[in-house]
Parts: sequence; structure tokens; C-alpha cells
Amino acid sequence: MNTIKILISFSLALYGLTLTANSYAGSKTKDKLLWDISIMQIKDRDWNSAEKTLQLLKRKYPDNQVINNLLSVIFFNQGRTEIAQELLVDIIESNKQTKIAYYNLKKIFSYSAAKTYSKGLQLMTPVEKPVLEIDDTIIEFSQIPLSKNDMINNQKEITERTKNKSE
Repeated sequence: MNTIKILISFSLALYGLTLTANSYAGSKTKDKLLWDISIMQIKDRDWNSAEKTLQLLKRKYPDNQVINNLLSVIFFNQGRTEIAQELLVDIIESNKQTKIAYYNLKKIFSYSAAKTYSKGLQLMTPVEKPVLEIDDTIIEFSQIPLSKNDMINNQKEITERTKNKSE
């Protein structure tokens, strides 16, 4: 009789573990399926359906930059330019290094355009070089992120230091 109880208990425990494992695997499988569907919808230019599908993934992964970028493409193609722009700005500003690099690149493009315009109009006044930004929170070589994981960890440390300074 005890053997039967043990077998039943073991079977139930094993069944519970199987359900948990399947639930986890099912969640990942569902996410992949949603991703694949959204990509097909984007390729078919079915913007409304793609938005709905990606919004399901965004709820689970709100900080995923790839999902947010795809949503900005969708919003732009739906004529919702301001929302697309805000989302892209949020993506850029979420990482200080990316933000600085983007704004420096923008300054360089503006400078190059101004030089070309000045040259085309044969203006004699020189175009002033812009001052590019640097990340003044990095003061030691050891703080320079040398890999993607270092970049993530460094950004977390900088955020913590900034919070501690403001308190």
C-alpha cells in the first residue's frame, strides 16, 4: 500500500515538474511564434496586425530595443510620425554612450552640410567646427567598456553613481 502511495506521489510530482517545464518552454515558443508572425506581417505591410502582435511582446519585454524599433517603423508607416519619433528618441536616450555618439554624429552631419552649402554658394566665411561631446563620467581606463557585457555593467554602475550623487 505504501509503495502505491509513493508511486502516486512521485508520479504527481513528476507530472507537476513536466507541466512547469512545458509552461516555460511554451512561453518561449509562444514568444518566438509571435515574433515570427510579426515579421511576416511587417513584410506583408500589414501594419495594424503587426502592431498588435508586437505590442504583446512589448508587454513582456518593454525595454527591448529591437521590438521598440520595429514598432517605430510600424507607427511611421501608419502615419503616426510623432509616436515613431518619440520611441526612437527613447531608444537612443536609454543608453548614454549611444546618445552621445548619435548627437556627435548629428553635429558632424550638420557641419558637413554647412561646409558644402558654403562652398556651393562660394561664401568666404569659414564654417565653425562644432564641439563634440564626451562622456565625462568615464575618468579611468578601467571604466571603458571593452565588450557588450562590460557596456551593460558599466551603464548600470554609472546609473547607480548618478543616483547616489543626487541623493
